[in-house]
Amino acid sequence: IRYSLYIGILFAGIFLRFGEQIGPVVFGNDLAGSFLSVLAWLCPFLYVSGTAGSIINGLGNTKTTFFHSAISLAVRLLFVVLFIPRMGIRAYLYGLLASELVLTSCHLFFLRKKIELPFSPVYELLRPAASAFLSIGISRAWESLSLHEGLPAFLDLAVSGVLFTVCFLFFLFVTRKERRAS
Repeated sequence: IRYSLYIGILFAGIFLRFGEQIGPVVFGNDLAGSFLSVLAWLCPFLYVSGTAGSIINGLGNTKTTFFHSAISLAVRLLFVVLFIPRMGIRAYLYGLLASELVLTSCHLFFLRKKIELPFSPVYELLRPAASAFLSIGISRAWESLSLHEGLPAFLDLAVSGVLFTVCFLFFLFVTRKERRAS
């Protein structure tokens, strides 16, 4: 679950940072970039809910994952019925986020009752979030340099994304090493 959260936060950071750029470069559409930025917040919940649901299924509680999924889908349907007529497609995206949050919460609450889940908010949430924010700052600093000018947009985006990922993993590794030393 910890590493699913790390990967989810990594990709949330990537889509938050580069979503607006990915839309026109990869999809040829500015609106797609806007949607990617909104969907970025979904990443940690998608990864954790998938892992937690698999653990619950592995424990033989498949009815529980079905029940949690039904609750999650009901939340999404409420957003479709109540908010799409007023807010459009963004309401569906927000409903998707809300339903994944509900699904992840249900799964984790159930697992905490069944098995011991050691969780440290500092190391499982704050440390990777801080790594993502530092990586965002470094990738923004890279863009302010003239070194990348003249590169094709896709290559420039790929280099920035790799820089972001390397920085994220570096900061995550360094802070983890310090934790072991203490």
